[in-house]
Amino acid sequence: MRGELLYRGANFAGPTIDLVGERWADFANTYRIDSYALTGLRASWDSDRWRVYAELRNLTDEKYVVSHSVRNSAAVDDRILNPGEPRSAYFGIQASLW
Repeated sequence: MRGELLYRGANFAGPTIDLVGERWADFANTYRIDSYALTGLRASWDSDRWRVYAELRNLTDEKYVVSHSVRNSAAVDDRILNPGEPRSAYFGIQASLW
């Protein structure tokens, strides 16, 4: 589940959340991948000609598996897991020339 609770007016700001439940990494249902919850913040400030925006992701620096391969039978030492993004920040500026 992905959600956000944003205050919207001329600008917007608010928290975001991503929730992913436990899942199996094999068809035999013997290797389970843990669930995780990620929190973040989004904001944007607008004027007539400019927009400045920012997003902070994974504020708690959660270690998690973002994707994985599925096998008939998997073990802990199989290389099938892809780690998720650590705490990160994104910023941008947009200009309107007309």
